[in-house]
Amino acid sequence: MSWQFETMPSVGAVSLRALVATLVGLAACGSPTKATSPGSILGDRRELPTMPVKALDAGGSPSVAEAPAAPAFPRALGLGALAEGERIADLAVLAQPGRFLLAWVTYFDGGGPLLRAAPRSGKKQTDASQQQRGASVVVRALDEDGEAIGTSNVISVKGDSIGGVSLAAAPSGAGEAGLAWVGKDAGIGQVFVTRLSRSGEKQAQRMLTRSKEGCSDVALVSHKDGFIVAYVDSRDGGPGIYTAKVGKDLQRIGAERLVSRAKGEASDVRMLTRGDELVVAWAEARQNPELYGIFVARLLASDLSVRGDPTRVVLAPRHAKGIELGALDDGVALGWVEDSVTGAVNAPRTAALIRLDAALRGPAEPVRVALPVQASSLALDCDRPCRVVVAGSEGDELTFYGFLYDGSQPQPAARLTSIPAVSTEDTNPVVARDWLFFAEDNLHGAGRIRKAKLAWR
Repeated sequence: MSWQFETMPSVGAVSLRALVATLVGLAACGSPTKATSPGSILGDRRELPTMPVKALDAGGSPSVAEAPAAPAFPRALGLGALAEGERIADLAVLAQPGRFLLAWVTYFDGGGPLLRAAPRSGKKQTDASQQQRGASVVVRALDEDGEAIGTSNVISVKGDSIGGVSLAAAPSGAGEAGLAWVGKDAGIGQVFVTRLSRSGEKQAQRMLTRSKEGCSDVALVSHKDGFIVAYVDSRDGGPGIYTAKVGKDLQRIGAERLVSRAKGEASDVRMLTRGDELVVAWAEARQNPELYGIFVARLLASDLSVRGDPTRVVLAPRHAKGIELGALDDGVALGWVEDSVTGAVNAPRTAALIRLDAALRGPAEPVRVALPVQASSLALDCDRPCRVVVAGSEGDELTFYGFLYDGSQPQPAARLTSIPAVSTEDTNPVVARDWLFFAEDNLHGAGRIRKAKLAWR
Protein backbone atom coordinates (compact mmCIF):
# COMPACT_ATOMS: atom_id res chain seq x y z
CA MET A 1 0.00 0.00 0.00
CA SER A 2 1.67 3.25 -1.10
CA TRP A 3 1.81 6.37 1.04
CA GLN A 4 -0.39 9.30 0.00
CA PHE A 5 -0.39 12.83 1.35
CA GLU A 6 -2.90 15.61 1.62
CA THR A 7 -2.71 19.16 2.89
CA MET A 8 -5.32 20.80 5.11
CA PRO A 9 -7.15 24.01 4.07
CA SER A 10 -6.32 27.14 6.03
CA VAL A 11 -8.35 27.21 9.23
CA GLY A 12 -8.92 30.95 8.94
CA ALA A 13 -10.23 30.68 5.39
CA VAL A 14 -13.40 28.83 6.21
CA SER A 15 -16.19 29.36 8.66
CA LEU A 16 -16.75 26.93 11.49
CA ARG A 17 -19.82 25.56 9.74
CA ALA A 18 -17.91 25.05 6.50
CA LEU A 19 -14.99 23.48 8.36
CA VAL A 20 -17.20 20.90 10.02
CA ALA A 21 -18.79 20.15 6.66
CA THR A 22 -15.38 19.39 5.14
CA LEU A 23 -14.30 16.86 7.75
CA VAL A 24 -15.81 13.83 6.00
CA GLY A 25 -13.92 14.76 2.86
CA LEU A 26 -10.69 15.18 4.78
CA ALA A 27 -11.00 11.68 6.18
CA ALA A 28 -10.76 10.32 2.62
CA CYS A 29 -7.15 11.54 2.44
CA GLY A 30 -7.53 12.91 -1.08
CA SER A 31 -8.91 9.80 -2.77
CA PRO A 32 -12.68 9.88 -3.50
CA THR A 33 -12.59 6.31 -4.78
CA LYS A 34 -11.16 4.87 -1.56
CA ALA A 35 -13.32 3.44 1.18
CA THR A 36 -13.15 5.82 4.13
CA SER A 37 -13.90 5.72 7.81
CA PRO A 38 -16.90 7.69 9.07
CA GLY A 39 -16.42 11.42 9.51
CA SER A 40 -14.52 12.86 12.44
CA ILE A 41 -16.22 15.10 14.97
CA LEU A 42 -14.59 18.17 16.50
CA GLY A 43 -15.05 18.82 20.20
CA ASP A 44 -18.66 19.81 20.75
CA ARG A 45 -18.14 21.70 24.03
CA ARG A 46 -20.78 19.57 25.67
CA GLU A 47 -20.88 19.29 29.43
CA LEU A 48 -18.78 16.47 30.86
CA PRO A 49 -20.28 14.73 33.87
CA THR A 50 -18.25 14.52 37.05
CA MET A 51 -16.85 11.00 37.27
CA PRO A 52 -17.06 9.10 40.55
CA VAL A 53 -13.59 7.77 41.32
CA LYS A 54 -13.23 4.70 43.49
CA ALA A 55 -10.19 4.18 45.68
CA LEU A 56 -7.74 1.86 43.98
CA ASP A 57 -7.18 -1.46 45.66
CA ALA A 58 -3.40 -1.09 45.94
CA GLY A 59 -0.94 1.61 46.80
CA GLY A 60 -3.21 3.65 49.08
CA SER A 61 -5.43 6.50 48.03
CA PRO A 62 -3.87 8.31 45.08
CA SER A 63 -4.33 11.95 44.26
CA VAL A 64 -7.13 12.07 41.68
CA ALA A 65 -8.24 14.96 39.52
CA GLU A 66 -11.95 14.62 38.82
CA ALA A 67 -13.36 15.84 35.53
CA PRO A 68 -15.80 18.75 35.90
CA ALA A 69 -17.66 20.42 33.07
CA ALA A 70 -15.52 20.89 29.98
CA PRO A 71 -14.01 24.37 29.56
CA ALA A 72 -13.98 26.37 26.35
CA PHE A 73 -10.28 25.62 25.86
CA PRO A 74 -8.38 23.79 24.61
CA ARG A 75 -10.31 23.12 21.45
CA ALA A 76 -9.62 21.65 18.01
CA LEU A 77 -9.92 24.17 15.18
CA GLY A 78 -9.37 21.80 12.28
CA LEU A 79 -8.59 18.21 11.45
CA GLY A 80 -6.80 16.84 8.39
CA ALA A 81 -5.14 13.73 7.00
CA LEU A 82 -1.45 13.63 6.13
CA ALA A 83 -0.71 10.10 4.98
CA GLU A 84 -2.16 6.64 4.75
CA GLY A 85 -0.64 3.24 4.10
CA GLU A 86 0.69 0.55 6.40
CA ARG A 87 -0.09 0.60 10.11
CA ILE A 88 2.10 2.90 12.20
CA ALA A 89 4.18 1.49 15.05
CA ASP A 90 5.70 4.78 16.26
CA LEU A 91 5.55 8.47 15.36
CA ALA A 92 7.94 11.34 16.19
CA VAL A 93 7.70 15.05 15.43
CA LEU A 94 10.38 17.74 15.57
CA ALA A 95 9.29 21.40 15.65
CA GLN A 96 11.81 23.64 13.86
CA PRO A 97 11.69 27.32 12.87
CA GLY A 98 9.05 27.63 10.16
CA ARG A 99 8.44 23.90 9.78
CA PHE A 100 8.02 20.42 11.26
CA LEU A 101 9.70 17.12 10.54
CA LEU A 102 7.63 13.96 10.99
CA ALA A 103 9.18 10.50 11.22
CA TRP A 104 7.43 7.18 11.59
CA VAL A 105 8.07 3.47 11.42
CA THR A 106 5.44 1.03 10.22
CA TYR A 107 4.45 -2.33 11.54
CA PHE A 108 6.08 -5.10 9.56
CA ASP A 109 3.40 -7.67 8.78
CA GLY A 110 5.05 -9.69 6.02
CA GLY A 111 3.68 -7.51 3.24
CA GLY A 112 6.32 -4.80 3.13
CA PRO A 113 7.52 -2.84 0.11
CA LEU A 114 10.09 -5.38 -1.07
CA LEU A 115 7.48 -8.12 -1.19
CA ARG A 116 5.06 -6.07 -3.24
CA ALA A 117 7.73 -4.86 -5.64
CA ALA A 118 8.05 -8.13 -7.54
CA PRO A 119 10.94 -8.25 -10.01
CA ARG A 120 9.94 -7.61 -13.64
CA SER A 121 11.82 -10.68 -14.75
CA GLY A 122 9.06 -12.77 -13.21
CA LYS A 123 11.53 -14.68 -11.04
CA LYS A 124 10.53 -15.43 -7.50
CA GLN A 125 12.28 -13.64 -4.71
CA THR A 126 14.94 -15.65 -2.94
CA ASP A 127 14.75 -16.53 0.72
CA ALA A 128 17.62 -14.13 1.34
CA SER A 129 15.74 -11.20 -0.20
CA GLN A 130 12.64 -12.02 1.80
CA GLN A 131 14.69 -12.08 5.00
CA GLN A 132 15.79 -8.52 4.24
CA ARG A 133 12.24 -7.16 4.31
CA GLY A 134 11.23 -5.11 7.29
CA ALA A 135 9.29 -2.08 8.46
CA SER A 136 9.44 1.20 6.57
CA VAL A 137 11.12 4.21 8.20
CA VAL A 138 9.77 7.39 6.62
CA VAL A 139 10.37 11.14 7.11
CA ARG A 140 8.12 13.96 5.93
CA ALA A 141 8.55 17.76 6.12
CA LEU A 142 5.64 20.14 6.81
CA ASP A 143 5.51 23.92 6.84
CA GLU A 144 4.42 25.87 9.93
CA ASP A 145 0.79 25.62 8.80
CA GLY A 146 0.96 21.84 8.71
CA GLU A 147 1.06 21.63 4.91
CA ALA A 148 3.26 18.96 3.34
CA ILE A 149 6.51 20.09 1.69
CA GLY A 150 7.86 18.07 -1.20
CA THR A 151 7.66 14.29 -1.14
CA SER A 152 8.09 11.73 1.60
CA ASN A 153 11.55 10.32 2.20
CA VAL A 154 11.86 6.57 2.78
CA ILE A 155 14.92 6.18 4.98
CA SER A 156 14.84 2.38 5.10
CA VAL A 157 12.63 -0.61 4.33
CA LYS A 158 14.59 -2.80 6.77
CA GLY A 159 13.38 -1.21 9.98
CA ASP A 160 12.35 -3.01 13.15
CA SER A 161 8.97 -1.85 14.44
CA ILE A 162 9.82 -2.28 18.13
CA GLY A 163 12.74 0.13 17.81
CA GLY A 164 10.59 3.21 17.44
CA VAL A 165 11.84 6.51 15.99
CA SER A 166 13.25 9.65 17.62
CA LEU A 167 14.15 13.05 16.14
CA ALA A 168 16.49 15.77 17.39
CA ALA A 169 17.59 19.08 15.89
CA ALA A 170 21.19 19.16 14.69
CA PRO A 171 23.46 21.49 16.70
CA SER A 172 24.47 23.24 13.47
CA GLY A 173 21.29 25.34 13.56
CA ALA A 174 20.88 25.05 9.79
CA GLY A 175 17.60 23.18 10.02
CA GLU A 176 19.22 19.76 9.79
CA ALA A 177 18.18 16.97 12.15
CA GLY A 178 19.12 13.55 13.43
CA LEU A 179 16.92 10.46 13.35
CA ALA A 180 17.45 7.38 15.53
CA TRP A 181 15.77 4.09 14.63
CA VAL A 182 16.35 0.35 14.77
CA GLY A 183 17.00 -1.74 11.67
CA LYS A 184 17.71 -5.37 10.99
CA ASP A 185 21.29 -6.35 10.29
CA ALA A 186 21.78 -10.09 9.72
CA GLY A 187 18.39 -10.55 11.32
CA ILE A 188 19.25 -8.70 14.57
CA GLY A 189 17.96 -5.26 15.53
CA GLN A 190 20.70 -2.61 15.62
CA VAL A 191 20.58 1.11 16.37
CA PHE A 192 21.01 3.44 13.39
CA VAL A 193 21.42 7.23 13.35
CA THR A 194 20.63 9.18 10.18
CA ARG A 195 21.49 12.81 9.49
CA LEU A 196 18.62 14.55 7.70
CA SER A 197 18.48 17.68 5.59
CA ARG A 198 16.04 20.50 6.28
CA SER A 199 13.53 18.78 3.99
CA GLY A 200 14.00 15.37 5.61
CA GLU A 201 16.30 13.81 3.01
CA LYS A 202 18.97 11.33 4.13
CA GLN A 203 22.45 12.88 4.11
CA ALA A 204 24.46 10.31 6.08
CA GLN A 205 23.78 7.20 8.11
CA ARG A 206 25.64 5.02 10.58
CA MET A 207 24.93 1.78 12.42
CA LEU A 208 26.02 2.31 16.02
CA THR A 209 25.61 -1.05 17.72
CA ARG A 210 26.80 -4.60 17.24
CA SER A 211 24.28 -6.28 19.52
CA LYS A 212 24.12 -10.07 19.55
CA GLU A 213 20.54 -10.20 20.87
CA GLY A 214 18.89 -7.06 19.54
CA CYS A 215 18.13 -3.42 20.39
CA SER A 216 14.89 -1.50 20.76
CA ASP A 217 13.23 1.68 22.09
CA VAL A 218 15.52 4.46 20.88
CA ALA A 219 15.65 8.06 22.12
CA LEU A 220 17.79 10.86 20.64
CA VAL A 221 18.92 14.34 21.77
CA SER A 222 21.39 16.81 20.29
CA HIS A 223 24.63 17.67 22.11
CA LYS A 224 27.36 20.12 21.06
CA ASP A 225 28.50 18.96 17.61
CA GLY A 226 26.56 15.70 17.51
CA PHE A 227 23.91 13.56 19.15
CA ILE A 228 23.38 11.26 22.12
CA VAL A 229 21.23 8.18 21.69
CA ALA A 230 19.68 5.96 24.38
CA TYR A 231 18.29 2.48 23.75
CA VAL A 232 17.53 -0.93 25.19
CA ASP A 233 20.03 -3.67 24.39
CA SER A 234 19.46 -7.28 25.45
CA ARG A 235 22.67 -8.84 26.66
CA ASP A 236 23.56 -11.84 28.79
CA GLY A 237 19.93 -12.86 28.94
CA GLY A 238 18.67 -9.52 30.26
CA PRO A 239 17.97 -6.04 28.87
CA GLY A 240 19.86 -2.92 29.84
CA ILE A 241 19.47 0.78 29.08
CA TYR A 242 22.53 2.14 27.27
CA THR A 243 23.67 5.48 25.89
CA ALA A 244 26.16 6.36 23.16
CA LYS A 245 27.48 9.59 21.68
CA VAL A 246 28.17 10.43 18.02
CA GLY A 247 29.78 13.43 16.35
CA LYS A 248 28.47 15.49 13.45
CA ASP A 249 29.89 12.88 11.05
CA LEU A 250 27.93 10.24 13.05
CA GLN A 251 31.12 8.50 14.13
CA ARG A 252 30.78 7.16 17.67
CA ILE A 253 32.64 9.11 20.33
CA GLY A 254 33.89 6.94 23.16
CA ALA A 255 32.35 3.72 24.36
CA GLU A 256 28.69 3.15 25.01
CA ARG A 257 27.69 3.44 28.66
CA LEU A 258 25.33 1.29 30.71
CA VAL A 259 22.71 3.38 32.51
CA SER A 260 20.92 0.55 34.29
CA ARG A 261 20.45 -3.20 34.09
CA ALA A 262 16.72 -3.94 34.03
CA LYS A 263 15.26 -6.66 36.21
CA GLY A 264 12.56 -7.46 33.67
CA GLU A 265 11.36 -6.14 30.33
CA ALA A 266 12.42 -2.53 29.64
CA SER A 267 10.59 -0.22 27.25
CA ASP A 268 9.52 3.34 26.48
CA VAL A 269 12.96 4.92 26.80
CA ARG A 270 12.73 8.73 26.85
CA MET A 271 15.53 11.29 27.19
CA LEU A 272 15.97 15.06 27.44
CA THR A 273 18.79 17.50 28.08
CA ARG A 274 18.85 19.84 31.08
CA GLY A 275 21.92 22.04 31.14
CA ASP A 276 24.98 19.77 31.32
CA GLU A 277 22.84 16.80 32.35
CA LEU A 278 20.72 14.21 30.64
CA VAL A 279 17.55 12.75 32.12
CA VAL A 280 16.65 9.25 30.95
CA ALA A 281 13.32 7.59 31.83
CA TRP A 282 11.99 4.13 31.08
CA ALA A 283 9.45 1.53 32.20
CA GLU A 284 10.17 -1.92 33.61
CA ALA A 285 7.71 -4.80 33.63
CA ARG A 286 9.05 -7.29 36.14
CA GLN A 287 8.08 -10.88 36.85
CA ASN A 288 6.10 -9.74 39.88
CA PRO A 289 3.48 -7.25 38.61
CA GLU A 290 3.57 -5.45 41.96
CA LEU A 291 7.15 -4.40 41.13
CA TYR A 292 6.37 -2.80 37.76
CA GLY A 293 7.75 0.70 37.79
CA ILE A 294 8.95 3.84 36.06
CA PHE A 295 12.64 4.60 36.50
CA VAL A 296 14.77 7.70 35.91
CA ALA A 297 18.48 8.44 35.88
CA ARG A 298 20.66 11.55 35.66
CA LEU A 299 23.75 11.48 33.44
CA LEU A 300 26.54 13.94 32.74
CA ALA A 301 26.27 14.80 29.08
CA SER A 302 30.03 15.22 28.75
CA ASP A 303 30.97 11.60 29.43
CA LEU A 304 27.58 9.85 29.92
CA SER A 305 28.46 8.87 33.48
CA VAL A 306 25.51 8.20 35.77
CA ARG A 307 25.03 10.67 38.63
CA GLY A 308 23.85 8.56 41.52
CA ASP A 309 21.85 5.38 41.28
CA PRO A 310 18.88 5.14 38.91
CA THR A 311 15.68 5.68 40.87
CA ARG A 312 12.24 4.17 40.65
CA VAL A 313 9.98 7.20 40.93
CA VAL A 314 6.69 5.36 40.58
CA LEU A 315 5.77 1.89 41.75
CA ALA A 316 3.25 0.91 39.10
CA PRO A 317 1.43 -2.32 39.89
CA ARG A 318 -1.10 -1.14 37.34
CA HIS A 319 1.39 -1.63 34.47
CA ALA A 320 2.55 1.72 33.09
CA LYS A 321 3.08 2.19 29.36
CA GLY A 322 3.46 4.95 26.80
CA ILE A 323 5.79 7.12 28.91
CA GLU A 324 6.34 10.73 27.85
CA LEU A 325 8.92 13.10 29.35
CA GLY A 326 9.16 16.90 29.31
CA ALA A 327 11.16 19.67 30.98
CA LEU A 328 9.09 21.66 33.50
CA ASP A 329 10.72 24.58 35.34
CA ASP A 330 13.92 23.21 36.90
CA GLY A 331 12.56 19.66 36.97
CA VAL A 332 10.73 17.31 34.67
CA ALA A 333 7.19 16.10 34.07
CA LEU A 334 6.36 12.46 33.36
CA GLY A 335 3.12 11.23 31.87
CA TRP A 336 1.91 7.73 31.07
CA VAL A 337 -1.11 5.45 30.81
CA GLU A 338 -1.62 2.66 33.32
CA ASP A 339 -3.89 -0.34 33.58
CA SER A 340 -5.99 -1.04 36.62
CA VAL A 341 -4.64 -3.37 39.30
CA THR A 342 -6.72 -6.28 38.07
CA GLY A 343 -5.04 -6.38 34.66
CA ALA A 344 -8.17 -8.03 33.23
CA VAL A 345 -9.23 -7.62 29.62
CA ASN A 346 -11.02 -4.28 29.16
CA ALA A 347 -10.05 -3.26 32.70
CA PRO A 348 -10.02 0.51 33.26
CA ARG A 349 -6.97 2.46 32.17
CA THR A 350 -6.21 6.02 33.13
CA ALA A 351 -3.69 8.78 32.44
CA ALA A 352 -1.18 9.64 35.17
CA LEU A 353 1.19 12.58 35.64
CA ILE A 354 3.96 13.40 38.09
CA ARG A 355 6.39 16.30 38.47
CA LEU A 356 9.95 15.62 39.64
CA ASP A 357 12.32 18.29 40.98
CA ALA A 358 15.88 18.91 39.84
CA ALA A 359 17.10 15.91 41.85
CA LEU A 360 14.36 13.76 40.26
CA ARG A 361 12.41 13.52 43.50
CA GLY A 362 8.64 13.70 43.52
CA PRO A 363 5.50 12.93 45.51
CA ALA A 364 4.71 9.40 46.61
CA GLU A 365 1.76 9.16 44.23
CA PRO A 366 1.13 10.65 40.81
CA VAL A 367 -1.98 12.56 39.83
CA ARG A 368 -4.39 10.21 38.07
CA VAL A 369 -6.73 12.08 35.74
CA ALA A 370 -10.31 10.82 35.60
CA LEU A 371 -11.72 11.15 32.08
CA PRO A 372 -14.81 9.64 30.42
CA VAL A 373 -12.52 7.65 28.13
CA GLN A 374 -10.62 4.36 28.27
CA ALA A 375 -7.14 5.91 27.97
CA SER A 376 -4.72 4.28 25.52
CA SER A 377 -1.93 6.85 25.08
CA LEU A 378 -0.98 10.45 25.78
CA ALA A 379 1.10 13.31 24.40
CA LEU A 380 3.10 15.74 26.52
CA ASP A 381 4.66 19.02 25.38
CA CYS A 382 6.03 21.18 28.19
CA ASP A 383 6.62 24.91 27.97
CA ARG A 384 5.27 26.15 31.30
CA PRO A 385 2.72 24.72 31.58
CA CYS A 386 2.64 21.33 29.84
CA ARG A 387 0.10 20.73 27.09
CA VAL A 388 -1.37 17.26 27.51
CA VAL A 389 -3.57 15.27 25.14
CA VAL A 390 -5.00 11.89 26.11
CA ALA A 391 -6.30 9.47 23.48
CA GLY A 392 -8.68 6.64 24.25
CA SER A 393 -11.81 4.76 23.36
CA GLU A 394 -15.19 6.24 24.17
CA GLY A 395 -17.82 3.77 23.03
CA ASP A 396 -16.84 2.85 19.47
CA GLU A 397 -14.96 6.11 18.87
CA LEU A 398 -11.35 7.20 19.22
CA THR A 399 -11.59 10.37 21.31
CA PHE A 400 -9.05 12.98 22.39
CA TYR A 401 -9.13 15.14 25.52
CA GLY A 402 -6.75 18.02 26.23
CA PHE A 403 -5.73 19.98 29.32
CA LEU A 404 -2.86 21.98 30.84
CA TYR A 405 -0.61 20.66 33.60
CA ASP A 406 1.77 22.80 35.68
CA GLY A 407 2.94 20.15 38.12
CA SER A 408 -0.04 20.32 40.46
CA GLN A 409 -3.66 19.45 39.73
CA PRO A 410 -4.39 19.54 35.98
CA GLN A 411 -6.92 21.97 34.61
CA PRO A 412 -10.30 20.53 33.59
CA ALA A 413 -10.06 18.54 30.37
CA ALA A 414 -11.86 19.49 27.18
CA ARG A 415 -13.07 17.07 24.52
CA LEU A 416 -11.13 17.86 21.35
CA THR A 417 -12.27 15.50 18.62
CA SER A 418 -13.53 11.97 17.98
CA ILE A 419 -13.17 9.54 15.09
CA PRO A 420 -15.40 6.47 14.72
CA ALA A 421 -14.17 2.93 14.08
CA VAL A 422 -10.41 3.46 14.48
CA SER A 423 -7.79 2.80 17.15
CA THR A 424 -4.44 4.22 18.36
CA GLU A 425 -3.77 1.46 20.84
CA ASP A 426 -0.01 1.20 20.35
CA THR A 427 1.07 4.62 19.06
CA ASN A 428 1.46 7.69 21.26
CA PRO A 429 0.16 10.94 19.78
CA VAL A 430 2.53 13.93 19.62
CA VAL A 431 1.84 17.55 20.57
CA ALA A 432 4.16 20.12 18.95
CA ARG A 433 3.37 23.79 19.45
CA ASP A 434 -0.32 24.16 18.62
CA TRP A 435 -0.54 20.98 16.58
CA LEU A 436 -1.53 17.44 17.45
CA PHE A 437 -0.20 14.64 15.26
CA PHE A 438 -1.41 11.08 15.68
CA ALA A 439 -1.64 7.77 13.89
CA GLU A 440 -4.78 5.67 13.67
CA ASP A 441 -5.47 2.09 12.71
CA ASN A 442 -8.65 1.40 10.73
CA LEU A 443 -8.75 -2.17 12.13
CA HIS A 444 -8.37 -3.61 8.60
CA GLY A 445 -4.59 -3.56 8.37
CA ALA A 446 -4.17 0.03 7.17
CA GLY A 447 -2.90 3.09 9.00
CA ARG A 448 -3.31 6.84 8.67
CA ILE A 449 -1.48 9.86 10.06
CA ARG A 450 -3.64 12.83 10.98
CA LYS A 451 -3.07 16.37 12.22
CA ALA A 452 -5.29 18.66 14.29
CA LYS A 453 -4.84 22.37 14.89
CA LEU A 454 -5.39 23.19 18.57
CA ALA A 455 -6.13 26.39 20.47
CA TRP A 456 -5.06 26.20 24.10
CA ARG A 457 -6.27 29.60 25.34
